[in-house]
Amino acid sequence: MKLNKHIKFNSNSQLWRLLINNNNNLLIESRDTETKKVFLTCLNLDSKETLLNNISPKEDTWIGIEAFYGDYIIMHKFVKPDLPMHKGIILYSVSQKKKSGKT
Repeated sequence: MKLNKHIKFNSNSQLWRLLINNNNNLLIESRDTETKKVFLTCLNLDSKETLLNNISPKEDTWIGIEAFYGDYIIMHKFVKPDLPMHKGIILYSVSQKKKSGKT
């Protein structure tokens, strides 16, 4: 069986996580292993449109992604770098390209 390439994505950072939401959008989380910076790219798999291109949240070093649902990337902070307990919630709107609400 031959697989056909559907999309192409290049990054200088390490691919960390891939998530698909209910709108058929692919969220690509990559990290710079030296600086610990997080980068988010979001592509629509149907139209192949780039919805977010390599953005880096301000809380980039110590955040994790909880879920990707609808228009929102749901992230959390950590209590401290060496203690992986979750702290707070950050909602990021893909369409508005900004945080939604307080954290």
